[in-house]
Amino acid sequence: MAFRAFIAVELGDGFHPEKLLQELKGFGKDLKTVEPHNMHATIKFLGDTDEKLVDEIKKAMDSSVSGVPPIMVEFRGVGVFPNTGNIRVVWAGMKGAERLVEIAGKLEDSLSKLGFKKEGRFSPHVTLARVKFLKDKGRMLDFLKAHEADELGSATINRLVLKKSVLAPSGPTYTDVCEVMLK
Repeated sequence: MAFRAFIAVELGDGFHPEKLLQELKGFGKDLKTVEPHNMHATIKFLGDTDEKLVDEIKKAMDSSVSGVPPIMVEFRGVGVFPNTGNIRVVWAGMKGAERLVEIAGKLEDSLSKLGFKKEGRFSPHVTLARVKFLKDKGRMLDFLKAHEADELGSATINRLVLKKSVLAPSGPTYTDVCEVMLK
């Protein structure tokens, strides 16, 4: 049986986006903010995943973090994907996450052998909101400028988690399938 899956790192209680989320909610139905309990940094989106592959995915996860100690990251600033001309996602940046980029690269290589598509470049970030339709782009650009250097906390990343995602009108529900510890 298949399930929608992704590999992520959790942020713990050191990430403090509350002020930003409150301001983003002021945009109304133009965008949907991520619930704080659902916030994470996606390392690799897998999509529909056969349950039979979980053991192999866990092996790939384990080898990707082999020899990598826990990583201290800082959350700083905001930005958008794909660009300010076509805003689809508002994110918070992660500083000191170079090791996460290395882990993502190793995962890409290992998981491509299991049939998962390579996505290319990985950019460490935490999604704050998904944009549906932005009526007032100027207001969003002002928001980005006002918060481009905000310090939003720090956290120690100490594990990778394979998560199952179930989408619903009220928002997604994430369940941990397995995890590997950085060591």
